[in-house]
Amino acid sequence: MNEVADFRGQRTGAVSAYAIDAGTGKLAPAGHVPSGGRTPRHFAIDPSGRWLLAANQNSNSIAVCRLDGATGRPIPLGRAIEVSKPVCVLFVPVPPRAGASAAP
Repeated sequence: MNEVADFRGQRTGAVSAYAIDAGTGKLAPAGHVPSGGRTPRHFAIDPSGRWLLAANQNSNSIAVCRLDGATGRPIPLGRAIEVSKPVCVLFVPVPPRAGASAAP
């Protein structure tokens, strides 16, 4: 997460992606995308590895990004969840309901 006054002319922060070199373990920049709001504080990747949520404190929003399966780069969807002053995002496992069948 990058807290900046503007990112590429937008009033938003940024999410940075990095690639890990399998041989050396070193990080290499893989790109930056807008965080979807002002004052980004935290992000989380869902357990499936397909979605990233970014908490933007001063725009009262949590932005939704899809993660590219090949590169891992976040792809902003332009959607946000309105929440008052979010500073942290956590995914909480939800146990199946009693009597509910498991998804295939």
